[in-house]
Amino acid sequence: MMTDLGLSADEAEARADTLRTDGKTAMFVAVEGALAGIVAVADPIKETTAAAIHDLHALGLTIIMATCDNRRSPRRVSELP
Repeated sequence: MMTDLGLSADEAEARADTLRTDGKTAMFVAVEGALAGIVAVADPIKETTAAAIHDLHALGLTIIMATCDNRRSPRRVSELP
């Protein structure tokens, strides 16, 4: 999207990749036609999640994680205990 606006995010892309690898969604922010920064959002796993997924599996349900941000964030989230 930044490219569509004629902005280069090359320098910030490495930082965004690090955030994604940490399981966060990275969003670029532009102000007055210039890249101004990155906002990162995370949705931490709750302590009750593993037990809830186990219970849902016991009911015969298949659980999936559907996302469209990038591959790094969900991969990292799936590795968390």
